[in-house]
Amino acid sequence: MDDPARRTALLTALAVHGDRPNRLEPWEAWLGALHGEALADEASLVAELLPDRDHTSLYRRTVVHHADPRMTGPIRRVLVSLLVNAHLSPTTFHDTVRDLAAADDATFHDRITALSITARLPGLAQVHSVMRQCLRAVPTDRWPEGPFHKGEPAPDIGAAGFVALAGELAAHVEDPELRDRLLHAESVERRQTRSDMAGASLRPQAAAVAVALAERSPPALHAYLACMDDTLRRLDIVHALAKRKQAASSPVIRAAYRAGDPASVPAGPRATTLHIAELANGTYGLLCKLKGRYRWIEGTREEVLASVPEAQFTDAVRALSD
Repeated sequence: MDDPARRTALLTALAVHGDRPNRLEPWEAWLGALHGEALADEASLVAELLPDRDHTSLYRRTVVHHADPRMTGPIRRVLVSLLVNAHLSPTTFHDTVRDLAAADDATFHDRITALSITARLPGLAQVHSVMRQCLRAVPTDRWPEGPFHKGEPAPDIGAAGFVALAGELAAHVEDPELRDRLLHAESVERRQTRSDMAGASLRPQAAAVAVALAERSPPALHAYLACMDDTLRRLDIVHALAKRKQAASSPVIRAAYRAGDPASVPAGPRATTLHIAELANGTYGLLCKLKGRYRWIEGTREEVLASVPEAQFTDAVRALSD
């Protein structure tokens, strides 16, 4: 594809999917200054941004706006990776690009080196918001090894889940001051009546606890995050049952396996479509769509696995064998 055709295709895609139609003028100037391989590289970056209109708009308002010649293709790729993989929040991304554009060359180089290291870490786009805020708050060299949530889709725990998560984390933490932070968050979350504000109290408090533990010892932080991860995965199943008005005969004590739709597009958040839970009475439960509707099936390990769809069967067997 020659440059004019590539620019036209990019601007058309941006107008339809990626940015506001009345904001294309900066894109036209930006893309007009790129040629050949540089334009092709930028096209691949735009393709990564397009699934999320907010990401595309933010890139325009920062990288495209500043048009810093030091932000070469490889550096822009690092920045896009940090945004798409949720290593930086939108606000932090905006401030980072602004500060890079204002930095002297030595500071610019040092900052890019540090950002490149962060970009190689496991992505956070599929990590629950509470855990993601904790990871962003602590030094990356204190992170536990990924993948987080066992590489499964981000848990969906509902408003009640934030209350339960705060309580579980408070029970895990031994320090009274840190425990009080989480108990306060639990109390606020319990009184919260707006669904769009669920987690607003827990996220910063959980992150503050993570920072305090990271300063003491990585093992303390890792144990805290492991408790959080296990609880999030379990609460995801509890919430999935409640949403579909299903009830387990015994409490869910562990998420044994969770999976998204194998046919879903990799980019963007994925929904969990299959859940296998370990129950307190020693049996297992399977929640998945069979013959067009969601069903909850309880039984032995073998009985539950017998109902797992073929596309997810091998992974489910492996998960239940660990």
